[in-house]
Amino acid sequence: MQGKTGNEKQEMLFKEGINWNDYPVKIKRGIVVCKESYDKSGFDNKGKLVTAVRTRWAVKDTPIFTEDTGFLYNLIPKVD
Repeated sequence: MQGKTGNEKQEMLFKEGINWNDYPVKIKRGIVVCKESYDKSGFDNKGKLVTAVRTRWAVKDTPIFTEDTGFLYNLIPKVD
């Protein structure tokens, strides 16, 4: 496979009956797992409604980086 272009690899698969374009995007490009913040509301021990910022893991489809050049930069936390 070394030295083969993407098109040549796809052609090799096609000769074996595999159409690369039939596969879902997450299989072809992978996924990105990142932390995202969200607000969580609840009641404290005095019965008062409070909101806290929490984080969770989120799964995102990997974009075509030449089309979405800022994707990875947007995932880097900004330092104040």
